[in-house]
Amino acid sequence: MTQRPLWRAADATIVAKLLLLAAPAAALDHAGLNRLANRIGDLLPGAQRSRIGIAEALGRRREDPVVDQAFRDSRRAELLADLCVLRSRLRPGWRPPLRLEGTEHLAAAQAAGRGAVLWVAMFAGASLLTKMALHDAGWPLVHLSRESHGWSRSRLGIRWLNPLIVRTETQFLAERVIIGRDLTADQAVRRLVAALGANRVVSVSAQGHGADEMRIGWLRLPTGAIRIALAAKAPLLPVLTHRGPDGVHVVRIAEPLAVPPGPRREAVPAMARQMAALVDAAVRERPAQYVWRTVRIPDDQ
Repeated sequence: MTQRPLWRAADATIVAKLLLLAAPAAALDHAGLNRLANRIGDLLPGAQRSRIGIAEALGRRREDPVVDQAFRDSRRAELLADLCVLRSRLRPGWRPPLRLEGTEHLAAAQAAGRGAVLWVAMFAGASLLTKMALHDAGWPLVHLSRESHGWSRSRLGIRWLNPLIVRTETQFLAERVIIGRDLTADQAVRRLVAALGANRVVSVSAQGHGADEMRIGWLRLPTGAIRIALAAKAPLLPVLTHRGPDGVHVVRIAEPLAVPPGPRREAVPAMARQMAALVDAAVRERPAQYVWRTVRIPDDQ
């Protein structure tokens, strides 16, 4: 396995951004944080691969004004998400305007006694807001994570920068199951299956770069969440997050994905296509709210 770099140039940008945002994050309410994100979002660097991903998802040219607007607005949405992380860390007990929808699907899943797997799509703020909303509703999650979770991918960044977001999120979890620290991927899966057997709620992000991912249209989906749910015979519920025009962050739990009859090798791609269709529809409605930096662009793009 290739060793991670000790430090990356992007880490300096992360440090500068955190230092710049810490004071306003502590001082401003959510409306003020939103105004700040709208004002300075365009000043922050944005990866061109985000523009490419938006164009591909919307079926438009990169120079299209719709793509350009979504690209600029997506930087503002991600900045607001970072401000929410900082605010939550610096002001314990703080909550943004937040609404949880679809709890009837989760309640029905738990009533069956096999737990539930929440498959969380990569929309701005979802990483924190999903955990926060479920915790406050009485469903602290068992979350699958990786040792590198956070802003940085360097060894120093993982050690010193990423704990800010990890600790902020962890306060809302029942347990964080981490691949790469003390557990292999197989060991982590077994722990999650055991949690589901105890009728707990497991969450998995719909982001990954492993060998198990599928490319469906513009979207690359890791299939680990499907395999975990099938192994435990637990329902798999998509989670889609968005910020409404009234400023309220909505965490929506959708109906469980249908498990087709037949062998598992056929069920996995079928369920992945169901999830991809939900994400694609949500992205077309609100392209600026997807986390485009997580989208992998083919080499020929």
